[in-house]
Amino acid sequence: LVDPITGRQVNAAEAVQQRLGPLQGTVERELHACQVELITDVCRNAAEAIGLLGGLRRAVLDTGAGLLGSGTHPSASEGEAEITDKSRYERIHALLGDAVATPVAGLHIHVGMPDPETAIRAFNGLRCHLPLLQALGANSPFRHGRDTGLASAREVTVRGWPRSGVPRAMRDFADFGAAAALLSRAADVPD
Repeated sequence: LVDPITGRQVNAAEAVQQRLGPLQGTVERELHACQVELITDVCRNAAEAIGLLGGLRRAVLDTGAGLLGSGTHPSASEGEAEITDKSRYERIHALLGDAVATPVAGLHIHVGMPDPETAIRAFNGLRCHLPLLQALGANSPFRHGRDTGLASAREVTVRGWPRSGVPRAMRDFADFGAAAALLSRAADVPD
């Protein structure tokens, strides 16, 4: 979220949520108070998803906030973003500390699968395409007001977070479930 005139990062997620009118979809607060997550209902095709996302963007803009679609804010200082006052996010901040001082953003697309084993085959099959997908999505050369010389300062920022990165290939859905449960226990977070 940014000031629509200056483009400066603003910690306005709670104010945006309070000012929202009726929606088709959901706008949720994120880890940082300068971010919101736009969540569509289940879509049957890309055109429907684009339409719903456009409606959610307009709804946020109608609250007076500006939006910036970038992996990192180009000029915000480290630590400028406040942590959202939700117990889950306060717990993450307590676990990771200053590692989460710089907000990052991304596009998450959830794709329905016919069954768990097909989901694991897709998960494993996409791994070799991750560098291409990252290159296509790189849009954050600036961080803290400086040109990093990188296409994605977001990637470098996230790499410093514990328990982040590309997970290993999974043998099957049971292996995935066991790995997820182990990670949740080790990180002391429910999801």
